[in-house]
Amino acid sequence: MKKMMAPEEIKKEIEKSLDRLYDRDEESTPIMKYKGIPFSALTCQSDALSRLHLLELHKDDVIISAYPCSGTHWMWEVTSMLLKSKAERIQGVKEELMFEFVPQYKFADIPPPRVFNTHLQPQFLPKTVLSQNKIIFLVRNPKDVVVSYYKHTFGLYYKEYNGTFPSFFEMFMEKNLPFGDIFDFMRKWWPIVKDNPNCLVVYYEKASRNLQETVCKIGDFLGRAPNPELAAAIAELCTFDNMKKTKTVTMNNKTEKELWKPNYSFYRTGKVATWKEWLTVSQNERIDSMIKTELENCDIPITYTI
Repeated sequence: MKKMMAPEEIKKEIEKSLDRLYDRDEESTPIMKYKGIPFSALTCQSDALSRLHLLELHKDDVIISAYPCSGTHWMWEVTSMLLKSKAERIQGVKEELMFEFVPQYKFADIPPPRVFNTHLQPQFLPKTVLSQNKIIFLVRNPKDVVVSYYKHTFGLYYKEYNGTFPSFFEMFMEKNLPFGDIFDFMRKWWPIVKDNPNCLVVYYEKASRNLQETVCKIGDFLGRAPNPELAAAIAELCTFDNMKKTKTVTMNNKTEKELWKPNYSFYRTGKVATWKEWLTVSQNERIDSMIKTELENCDIPITYTI
């Protein structure tokens, strides 16, 4: 049996893979690779990824799993309020409890139950974590994901990406983005979360249509069913407009203004079907065909409007 490398050795291997992902116009974003998947080139990520095999969680901790730009910030806020049984703005941000962003030893001083989150495919996480902890799995339609992911990648200074949406769209179609392919992500997670009583699937579009109903569903799943007044209050605080106005976000001791280009932030519009304003007829037909082919044997229901 091959001996597992020490975290520092793994970290060095990840950092040696430093490279860039290029679009068709030679615009690029820095990445590092681990187990064949590209990640944003941040030292904190190489540090965290190298220690993932050591991850141990309390049985009451909750995991939110989602491909990037599928609503993780949103559901993290909702879930955190439900566990506290209070409609109060959560101090801190999801990045502080993100498996691939923070080395797991830094979680030790945070009392459970904790709401962790990840964009990782399941093979990166220990099987004990996948079988023991409750998982909320977020699904958002790929058309809105590609639009939101472009805004995210273009807007963050550290991504160093200045390309156009059409060029980014081609990277998406070529499965050439940080965190890998959305369809591979879905196919690998779906057998784990489908029909699993320890997992709850939340659909972005349904949550957008009726957030209070989704709050109640998540509360029931967590064994923290809110009364109608609390559910309504949490839903109101967690609208995208309210989060954008009242949620302060910092990362690696940097403020939002230091992290984001003007007019960009973690909380954009949260709207459904913005893809209609971005995708050309040809792009729409191509992504429709790709969704049909890639998810042919995976019965994830996807909604494109509300």
